[in-house]
Order: sequence, then C-alpha cells, then structure tokens
Amino acid sequence: MTELMASEEQNKRKSDTTLLYLYDTYNFEAESKLLGSGTDAKGSFLVLEETIFYPQGGGQPSDVGTIEIDCQILTVYFVSFNNGLVQHYVKENLDSFKSGSSCRMKIEKERRLKNAISHTGGHLLAAIVEKLAPELIGVKGHHFPEGPYVEFKGKLTSLNANELTEKVSQLANDNIKENRMVTAREVDSFELKNMRNIELQLQEGKKARVVQIEGYDPVPCGGTHLKNLGEIKNFNIRKIQFPKENTKIGYACS
Repeated sequence: MTELMASEEQNKRKSDTTLLYLYDTYNFEAESKLLGSGTDAKGSFLVLEETIFYPQGGGQPSDVGTIEIDCQILTVYFVSFNNGLVQHYVKENLDSFKSGSSCRMKIEKERRLKNAISHTGGHLLAAIVEKLAPELIGVKGHHFPEGPYVEFKGKLTSLNANELTEKVSQLANDNIKENRMVTAREVDSFELKNMRNIELQLQEGKKARVVQIEGYDPVPCGGTHLKNLGEIKNFNIRKIQFPKENTKIGYACS
C-alpha cells in the first residue's frame, strides 16, 4: 500500500480530489498541491488536491497534458478516477517529489474542446431523439472521437430510420444556429426523482450534477460541456442500428 493510500484510508477520504473541471470547461491551466503518488497496473500516478484534468469515464476520454513540480515538467498521458481520487498517470519517475509540493497543471486545450463538442453533441442528439421518438430512452453514450454514438432503450416505431435521420439533423443544426445555452447545476434527490426518464438513486444528503440544453430536459452528467451550441459547427447522423431490443445512433459533430 502506498503512503498516499494509507493516509487516505486513515483520514476516511478527507483527501478526495476537488474536481475543478466540473465548474469550468475552459479552465486550461491552474495551480494545485501534490497529495501523493502511487503505482498500479497502468503505471505511476500523481494525486493532487484539486484538478482540472477530466478522468476517463461517462463515455468520454480523459484529458492529457502536463504537471509541473519543482521546475520539472511531467507528461500526463491518462487520467482515471478511483474511490474519490483522480489519478494522473505520467511517464516520468516520481521518487523525488514530496507531498504538499506546489504544482501547475496544463491540459491540452484542443483535446478538451474536441471532447466537449462531442459530449455536448451526444446530449443534443439524445434530447432531440427522445422528443421526436418518445418510445426511445437514452441509456448509454460513447463520445470518443472515433465513432461516437448514443444508445437508446426501445425500438424505433414512430418514424422510420430515414425520417428520423432527416428530422434530427435538421433540428440539431437549427438549435446550433440558435446558439442555445448549455448549463450545469447540482440537484437534490427530490428534484432528481421528479425528472423525466431518470433512474439514478442518490444517497441521503447527496447531490447530483445535471446538464441541460436550453429547451430540453436536464440529465445527470459529470462530463465537460460547451457553454452554448454555437460552438458546434456541424452535426449529422452517421448511421442507425438496432442491436437486440435497442436503437443505436451514430453521430458526428465538429
């Protein structure tokens, strides 16, 4: 067990990483402090007091970038979330760094924005499809650059695939031209319970983050999103498939 994990266990998760990316997608550089380091099957990692790095999950790839400590720049090639801690995997040796050291984070701006565009586009797709074809309920999103898609529970019956493709593409691009706002906020269990098509259960006293595109229902999400749809330049449907009892819709946006 690493020093970091032993300390975390003793303090009952007092060292949870503060997730700065939840509050500002466009925060590409920030200061933090080193809580500790460790090693697992993926490699050597750093844990910071707070982070702007998005850890892979929720259908979205992690941020990459650099962390500077004691005038040494470390390359962050992968980020994951583990039991309340964000683990920043780096290529360099970590033996010389001490807990409490100040550090400077810098994420790759182009990758962050590309991921935010793809993730926001996936939410737009899901919102429009559920409006046009209410028999479908979004259950899974894959927002990686290679082949993003949203999978829906249910079979498409109210429209055929060609009609849905045309209507969704038209409405999505209309919403983009209207530059609709995208907002995020925290809700309690009561508000969450009253949202449409939401099955997430919260522990007592906990809150959930929801993301909402202007004119559509909010949905729980911990990803990075755009401020408005006008940052998406183009949206189109790539293909529609019907795996088992579901409907899977591939999309592309830039």
